[in-house]
Amino acid sequence: MKKIDNNVEYRDCLAAYNLSLLAKYLPGGIWNLVGRALYLHKKGVSVAVTSSSIVYEFFFLITSSVTIGGFLLIEHNVVSIGAILLIYIGMLCFLFWPNTVIVILNKVLVLLKRETLSCRLSRANVLIIFLLFVLSWGIYGFAFQLLIQAMNLEFTQSLLYLLAILANSWVIGYLSPTPGGIGVREGIMTFLLGKTSVSTYAALISVVSRLWFICAELLIISIVVIAMAIQNSRGKERPDEQGVSV
Repeated sequence: MKKIDNNVEYRDCLAAYNLSLLAKYLPGGIWNLVGRALYLHKKGVSVAVTSSSIVYEFFFLITSSVTIGGFLLIEHNVVSIGAILLIYIGMLCFLFWPNTVIVILNKVLVLLKRETLSCRLSRANVLIIFLLFVLSWGIYGFAFQLLIQAMNLEFTQSLLYLLAILANSWVIGYLSPTPGGIGVREGIMTFLLGKTSVSTYAALISVVSRLWFICAELLIISIVVIAMAIQNSRGKERPDEQGVSV
């Protein structure tokens, strides 16, 4: 979002994203995005900028997850080779011509007489952001491996294989109509883990991983709320100090 509008504050983006995390579990699956847009609008960020960032985020999430886990979907016949190839072609088009999607959406919005979206990302920016998304998946995969080890289970396949399972189950759940991908993500993860050394505990791992994600989200939200409360209290103290000095 900072690359789209340089006036956007990082702290506002961080607060908007994290405070709206749990809203994705509400029916409809879009309320976290609505909450994010409303929060940033109060901070002076236009709906066009927020909408643009959400569109870009969607493509970054899909392309990065499929980049990591595409081979596993083909191996277990979850998705056909043709479908994966189309996604990869779309991913390359997105990386080389990042603003094409926004341009197309803007034409539709003009026809509907709606506010158009911003499009200011360069190829270099897109590549850097894409690599950061891939890196974040790597961190998630390593943490997921630690979670399985904490359950006294031995995953004999590679970390990349486990990372692919996590990415695939997440993205399919993300694209599903269920709130937060509940049920779908766990089903895909159970299916893919069922082909590994921890197949006996596949369903248990998928449920624990969901609880793990929710606990992490609650922890992040708590940290953000506390940080905002401290910031607000400091903001109130400064005028009082100025009044005393006068």
